Amino acid sequence: MTAHDSTWGFAMRARSQLKRPARSLAVEFGTEFGVGASGADARTAAVETLLQRSARGNRTAFAQLYDIMAVPVYAIILTRTANGLQAERLLLEVFLGLWERCPLYPHRSQSAVPWILAYAEQTADYDELLS
Repeated sequence: MTAHDSTWGFAMRARSQLKRPARSLAVEFGTEFGVGASGADARTAAVETLLQRSARGNRTAFAQLYDIMAVPVYAIILTRTANGLQAERLLLEVFLGLWERCPLYPHRSQSAVPWILAYAEQTADYDELLS
């Protein structure tokens, strides 16, 4: 199975579970993954650690980061695009961009989860401008 097959399968499962408006999903996933939630400190710390390991070229850490963050990133992108196929394409672009930008993560000034979600929003917004 290729990485694309894995991502495609994830996207199809995520899309099939979208029974609520995308905005409420984004808020729900954002809370679950530590954005504004006090009980998700361990998960947020795990994302921080995985992002830092990814910055050193650790592909296994990046795969784990993807597993944790793909659903909330997809939900955020979907709130911006309202198009499932475009959101799937942007999900891949976001994670390819994150792989390249991991070394630029400002770990002392910003938490990893909001940094990743902000990058996803910026990517989706930029894509909309180009459309």
